[in-house]
Amino acid sequence: MKILFCYFLLFVNCIVLSYGQKAKKYKIAGKIENAANVFIYLKPGYGPNYGETDSIWSKDGSFSFNGEVREPVLKSLYIQGQRLGVAFVLEPGEIKIKGISTDMNNAEVKGGKENDIYNIFREAGKEARREYTAITAALKQYREAGDSARYKEYNEKWMNWGEKQKAIHEAFVKKYPGSFASLAVCRSLFGEPEFVGKLLRCLDKSLHENRIYKEVKYRTDVEMRIGLNKPAPDFSQPLPDGSLFKLSSLKGKYVLLDFWASWCVPCRKQSPEMVNLYWQFSNKGFEMVSISLDSENAKWLEAVQKDKYTWINVSDLKGYNCEAASLYGVSTIPRNFLLDKEGKIIAMDLSIGGVTEKLNELIK
Repeated sequence: MKILFCYFLLFVNCIVLSYGQKAKKYKIAGKIENAANVFIYLKPGYGPNYGETDSIWSKDGSFSFNGEVREPVLKSLYIQGQRLGVAFVLEPGEIKIKGISTDMNNAEVKGGKENDIYNIFREAGKEARREYTAITAALKQYREAGDSARYKEYNEKWMNWGEKQKAIHEAFVKKYPGSFASLAVCRSLFGEPEFVGKLLRCLDKSLHENRIYKEVKYRTDVEMRIGLNKPAPDFSQPLPDGSLFKLSSLKGKYVLLDFWASWCVPCRKQSPEMVNLYWQFSNKGFEMVSISLDSENAKWLEAVQKDKYTWINVSDLKGYNCEAASLYGVSTIPRNFLLDKEGKIIAMDLSIGGVTEKLNELIK
């Protein structure tokens, strides 16, 4: 399923740099083997919202980047034409990197207290990657050979590998609770909010104002309350006439929560499908609620009328700071959540065709 997104940020606090801190100079230099006549890229470790990508043309693999930084941040060094790069902590001072273009994961990074700590975790990761490669290769081999006994043996090793990785993460964070490197490790984990929450509670309070901490804490809190088979959080939002709609008032019906906005082109493109969906199931115990992230009442209502949204439409007109969107961790639109009659989330981010299929399964 291909979903087009209109990107926006919900928490301003998570995108504002720590301007209260004084910027200090850094220098990143080194030489990469087998990297002649290519671009060398210095990229933000967590995507474009965390800084710009810098680049330099290198004739012989040598490079140097200079700048200022207010607080430690994660960066990655990539070589043109290579899929993998090396992650490191950018901090004030001089950082030296050397390696081979085709094996940047194992490049050597020296310089700075945070990198010394992060390198400890990187070393543990190298062994983990070797073990991962061996286990997955064995699983493939024994599956293709039809050797169920050996496959079962390595499947158990795979399960144990995951638990060992959690133990490595936890031991590292507990040993270095005040290090940005530990925060970077927490940021790399997805899909286990209870475990990440446990690690965040180990971190020193000095890290709590860091933008990465705030982002991970927010994401973890969302994942704790939003997920398949979890109760959909209740909310109240204004209807077009100003009265309040409460989600819990729809208990006993299947409900599609649709997050959109009048300015979201992909949202508007799927409006005809939305209309067909509503009329197909509206008399079969199904309701739709479209939550708009608009900030202008006139534009919101104009889009509702033009696109023939005759179902429940709500908006607090807070734009990016929509309370319902924040509650559900919505940071891209369009997004949707399908609820069962008890108000539990049974599907997320389906195409409209996918919603139709799911409802056909549920409503006989």
